[in-house]
Amino acid sequence: MQIIFKVKEGRAGEVEELVTKSISKALPGFPANDVTVRQVFPGVTTGQRSRLFTVDLPDRLPDQKIDEVIESLRNEDALEYAEVPAPKQPMEDSAAR
Repeated sequence: MQIIFKVKEGRAGEVEELVTKSISKALPGFPANDVTVRQVFPGVTTGQRSRLFTVDLPDRLPDQKIDEVIESLRNEDALEYAEVPAPKQPMEDSAAR
């Protein structure tokens, strides 16, 4: 399960600690080593894209727990938003039209 979030400007340096703490609040006893935070566009250091991150959580979490994690992340002052990405849609074949 993947959640995407955007960090407010100037707060990217604390993102991993912040997200791990927020997830621990939502899921007491959840092992921190099961949390993986990644930058969506690694190597980009400026602009809007540099502040986009994902957190990977185990797929075994029930929907209610995922909702609690998202709500906990949304309540963090350092984050602009947090959400589950929309499912990828297959691209239409333009020749089929």
